[in-house]
Amino acid sequence: MSSLERGEQYKNEIEIQRSLNYGVREFFKERDRTINLAINMMLWFLTVFSYQVNDYYDYYFPGDQFEALITLSTVELIAYVVADFVYERFSSTPNKKLFYFAYTIAITGALTIIINDKRVLWLDMIGEFITKFGIACAF
Repeated sequence: MSSLERGEQYKNEIEIQRSLNYGVREFFKERDRTINLAINMMLWFLTVFSYQVNDYYDYYFPGDQFEALITLSTVELIAYVVADFVYERFSSTPNKKLFYFAYTIAITGALTIIINDKRVLWLDMIGEFITKFGIACAF
């Protein structure tokens, strides 16, 4: 590679870096995009956090852990199929409707767990399955 070619390549790299910096600044100047980014980051954090909390909560169920894991995996697989159906069904604004659908289900399951407070164990397990279903749809 000649020095002229290296100089041209270096010039192109500098232009790309400048355009990227300019693009990020322009991105954050628009208030709507910044708010959407913050909301999406919060939703992603909530999804991942809920997913991890549900995985740790599974160990407190009595009985065979493998049966509980198989049941939760089945619930998760069904949730992925339902999420795909909801995504395809509402093609005009699929992400928004899917998130509303998934988080409504997840909040219902979480409230069931919170209100029950381990008084009725099977209701606690159903609440956990519902929460897992909603979070898997959002994931």
